[in-house]
Amino acid sequence: MAPEEKTEEQKSKKAEEYKATYNHQENIMSEQKKIARRSFFAGLGLVAAAGVAAKLAPASVAEAVADQPAEPEGNSYRLSEHVKKYYRTTTI
Repeated sequence: MAPEEKTEEQKSKKAEEYKATYNHQENIMSEQKKIARRSFFAGLGLVAAAGVAAKLAPASVAEAVADQPAEPEGNSYRLSEHVKKYYRTTTI
């Protein structure tokens, strides 16, 4: 028998291996879609909960956020927290 000739048994075995591999890949892809869908709905639920929490927050919290001083206009120098931290790290 020539090496390139395959028996029916070898062909059948090869076909079964291919089907098993193909089915395994389909199962993996299906599971990845489920995970992505679950992540999406979990994120959607989180956003909805945050929206409800913001809507139901006490007025004092909303006022505290609104009372913060406005940023100065223009590109002027601002003594912000990270600048203050930098100055503290440079002192000898």
